[in-house]
Amino acid sequence: WLVESGLQGRERALVKALVLGLRDELDGDQRDAFVRSGTIHVLAVSGTHVGFIYVMLLFMTNWWGHTTRARWVRGAIVLLALWGYAGLTGACPSVLRATIMFSLFTIAGMTERQNEPLNSLFAAALVLLLWDPHMLVEIGFQLSFLAVLGIILFYGPLVRSWVPNNRILGHLWSLTALSLAAQVFTTPLSLHLFHAFPVWYLPANLIVVTAAGVAVYGAVALLVLFRVPVLGPLVVLLLTVLLRIVDVVTDFFAQLPLAYPSIRTTLLDTLVLYALVILLAVG
Repeated sequence: WLVESGLQGRERALVKALVLGLRDELDGDQRDAFVRSGTIHVLAVSGTHVGFIYVMLLFMTNWWGHTTRARWVRGAIVLLALWGYAGLTGACPSVLRATIMFSLFTIAGMTERQNEPLNSLFAAALVLLLWDPHMLVEIGFQLSFLAVLGIILFYGPLVRSWVPNNRILGHLWSLTALSLAAQVFTTPLSLHLFHAFPVWYLPANLIVVTAAGVAVYGAVALLVLFRVPVLGPLVVLLLTVLLRIVDVVTDFFAQLPLAYPSIRTTLLDTLVLYALVILLAVG
């Protein structure tokens, strides 16, 4: 479908990476730009994508009401869609983590029970490690869970610390708080593993995450509408412009001075950093 849609090579490669997590068509300079700008996470299929399916299906079926039968039928459809998408994207740790968490949210809705995100996160970790204990030493598993742990613990207090009167400022602050919260727990491990840090990750993410989020919606619209006269070519044109913006922005931040400086940390440094993060979380 993507080939037949008429998207050019670089843009089609980005759609495959954004929607399916497939990076086989990405050029080396594209991949490096995402790494150096600190936005490589948008190319990893994760909770954002699973959440999109979850929210979209809830929105589409909301008119069914909240009777017991409606809740159970809606929940069954959501669960089938979530696990179908997990299989489609190769069932990587970040997708499985998100799929299990959203499955627990769905089951809680079906049974009218409360759901606690922190409990769901650790329940997902327990299920995955029972299935494959080796995941514990996989970088993708570690970074995925640490990022979500940071968001659960820090996003709320951060975003509530300032409430802008302007809607656009509020959206930017929400994205900023989300990026900072996700980085809190992942930065010490990233420094230890990769020995470098993307200095410009915050402004880069404000633009790229917003554009990439819209691009995911556009890619879904493309798959549905690419054969429709007028609408199909229009979606291709808009998506091409949006993806070129993503390309230009990541390349711009990747080329800035000190974009990806080398930082060497020892295991002791990493442990001290995590001790400080835990104290901050307790505070």
